[in-house]
Amino acid sequence: MITYPVDIAILAGYFALIFGLLGCILPFVAKSWVWSKTSQFTFGFSLVALLTTWTYMFKYFHYSYLQWQSSTDARPESLLDSLSLWLHSVSLFDDAWRTVSVGTIQWLWSHQLCAFTSTVWMPFLAIEAQRRKIPYAWAYMLLGQVVAISFAACLFFAVMACLPIRPAGTVAFNASITAICAVVGIVTVVVSPFVATGSGFMPNLMLMHAVLVVPLLLPNNWLHPFTVRQSRALAAIYLFSAGANFVNLLQQLIPAIVTAKAQFIPEMISVFMGHPAQSSIGCDILCVNYFCAAWMILDSQSLDRPKQGLHTKMNRKIAYFLCAATPVLSISITLPLYLAWRELSYT
Repeated sequence: MITYPVDIAILAGYFALIFGLLGCILPFVAKSWVWSKTSQFTFGFSLVALLTTWTYMFKYFHYSYLQWQSSTDARPESLLDSLSLWLHSVSLFDDAWRTVSVGTIQWLWSHQLCAFTSTVWMPFLAIEAQRRKIPYAWAYMLLGQVVAISFAACLFFAVMACLPIRPAGTVAFNASITAICAVVGIVTVVVSPFVATGSGFMPNLMLMHAVLVVPLLLPNNWLHPFTVRQSRALAAIYLFSAGANFVNLLQQLIPAIVTAKAQFIPEMISVFMGHPAQSSIGCDILCVNYFCAAWMILDSQSLDRPKQGLHTKMNRKIAYFLCAATPVLSISITLPLYLAWRELSYT
């Protein structure tokens, strides 16, 4: 007999959601595999992201179970009953996010992924899915939230690689709502460390996750033809994101360096490896930085709409420079700068 069947059902539902989202996306990934060698490499990167992040995710599950087991006197009759008691006694989502949010170095790692997803990945998905008529854009965002952003990003890049950009007149977008969501997103990121130990943490975290899908679920009558004006507005969103993320990075980085001093790098490594939840999100951050930087290089070679002297050679130089700067600044700053340039080169 299972003491808490609902808790088992919630965990099962979580994995069912993952497979359901994959069911929406993988048919298009499979087509891209046939049509494009770039897609094949990108899909391979997605498997690397999945392996690294979820190795530590399963370690986190095991760690949490052992912690519960050592603190309880319960004697469950079966493994399923033991799992139900464990799941009922802990809050995996809350515990994991508080672990990676409490502490200067912990949040220095984790805020990069939150900032990237809230202010860069969300508008990128909204416009690029429209440009290439990629269905289920919201599924990539949800998959990133429940599995890993790097995994979902690589799958999206794989589909992008084999689909041409449609003429601007056939693309629809809503820059205003996207901008509002980006502002709300960065506010939730800034607020997170201040509420990380209180009751406001989960509402703020849920708002951060919820606002990410809003621009991806807008009905058609809320979208407008993608004009030069909207393209420039999108470039402005990317520039705002880069600036806001840079300021936020400095606010996290300076106190961490002042506190740790010569031990800053060892402390960063120690925190990264100190808890499996932190290691999982840390791997996601590293994969996002590496894969998106690589995508910048590939994409810069395909820009073929120069205007006013903006040539492919300059696109490549900018992409290589920003790629080299990514380990220092993080992809949450360098990618939106590249995307802003990209939008201006299209107009």
